[in-house]
Amino acid sequence: MQQGWWAGVDIGGTKTAVVLSCAPPEIVCRQEFATEPELGPEPAIHRIIAALKEILAAQGTAADSLNGIGISCGGPLDRRLGMVMAPPNLSTWIDVPIVEILRREFNCPVRLENDANAGAIAEHRFGAGRGFHNVVFLTLGTGLGSGILIDDRLYHGASDMAGEIGMCV
Repeated sequence: MQQGWWAGVDIGGTKTAVVLSCAPPEIVCRQEFATEPELGPEPAIHRIIAALKEILAAQGTAADSLNGIGISCGGPLDRRLGMVMAPPNLSTWIDVPIVEILRREFNCPVRLENDANAGAIAEHRFGAGRGFHNVVFLTLGTGLGSGILIDDRLYHGASDMAGEIGMCV
């Protein structure tokens, strides 16, 4: 992995967390705030951008110095287009081009992945799934989901919806 700074953003129906690392999975800084989806996506996106700038500044690093940003969010989403598409726990987030917004702001590569898939990848690389070639990761929060790795590869399924289980009410 190249030297420098990496950021992670986890957008949830209740809270959003923003982290900074120079050696994943070690976290150097973390900020967390209420997502407040009833207000629409704009306030949370502004807070994500501000949090990233603040944690970079706290490290004496410019906002354009990130190697990349990874975003996790509950589905449905279109990871190829980088768009959040009205998840049940973020019902006002309709077709939000989050990847393009952050790419424009920070001028670095940005990727979006379903939160359960992102959790599966993290466990496979750094956690309880290390050393295993096949992993199923379950997440239970505002929603219920799973991430599936088969032969060390994330399984997205035919329509990018593999592992989508449902919504808790």
